[in-house]
Amino acid sequence: MGDRPELFFFRVAGDEAVVGISGDALRRFERGRPRLSREEKIDFAGLWLKRQCEAGAPLDSAHLMIRDEELSRLAAELGLQ
Repeated sequence: MGDRPELFFFRVAGDEAVVGISGDALRRFERGRPRLSREEKIDFAGLWLKRQCEAGAPLDSAHLMIRDEELSRLAAELGLQ
């Protein structure tokens, strides 16, 4: 079965970029909290994509997957902690 990430599709400079949020990381993050809305997940993915673009990281799956540590940092920045 594996992780089963949630995928979000964006267009960057004419190219498609897919940001994934680890399904396992989401389950751990939401434990004891209300579930994140689709809009909140899109906010996470968009902010992560922006950060990766600013850092000059390649827009590939290895750099566009949000895992536990990144999810917690983004939640703090978005005030969703």
